[in-house]
Amino acid sequence: MSLSFSSSSWISLICSLVVYQLRSAHYVRDFMVFLETIDVQSLSGITPQTVTEYYRYLGLRVNKTRDGGLSGNYIASNIQALRRFTRYLQQSGRHW
Repeated sequence: MSLSFSSSSWISLICSLVVYQLRSAHYVRDFMVFLETIDVQSLSGITPQTVTEYYRYLGLRVNKTRDGGLSGNYIASNIQALRRFTRYLQQSGRHW
């Protein structure tokens, strides 16, 4: 059994993956900025309470493109990006 994709399907898939990675990087950058505002200087300074505070912050943050706050999906995507970043750091042995 073989998979056949048209070149437009491959291009679409690759573009989707690139956008996904860029969004994830954006979410992680936002978290780093948040850490700076609460004076956390290293990954070892992140506690469960830090993540809870960030989650609370996202729930209260004003949406920059529409009226109101951030959507539940946006917040969930943010948290998922942080989980992926954490997993990457653990698997790669990298430290901040």
